[in-house]
Amino acid sequence: MKEKLNEFFDTVSKCTEHLPEQTDSFLNLAKNIVGKEGNLDKKTKRIIALALAVSSGCERCIAYHVDGAFKEGATKEEMLEGAFVAVLMSGGPALAYMKFVLDAVE
Repeated sequence: MKEKLNEFFDTVSKCTEHLPEQTDSFLNLAKNIVGKEGNLDKKTKRIIALALAVSSGCERCIAYHVDGAFKEGATKEEMLEGAFVAVLMSGGPALAYMKFVLDAVE
């Protein structure tokens, strides 16, 4: 999953080169949503983002949000449980993407 995370950062870097204003705006939005405490703590927000990444079927997003959730103190079990909420809501396709969550938390 490190490869997927590196691919994500490489893509963001290239987008910054070509579309700096748009990329910076998106990154600032993300920072203001998951990077700040609010009514939800940052760990919970990362677990929600992970579940949405599973539901969306985005391997790079899964890698990114697992990394972020670990940094916020989430346990492997918390991430797996949160990601499985996406399986409940999205069914079989989300279950297939649990493989990438399992890989990433290891």
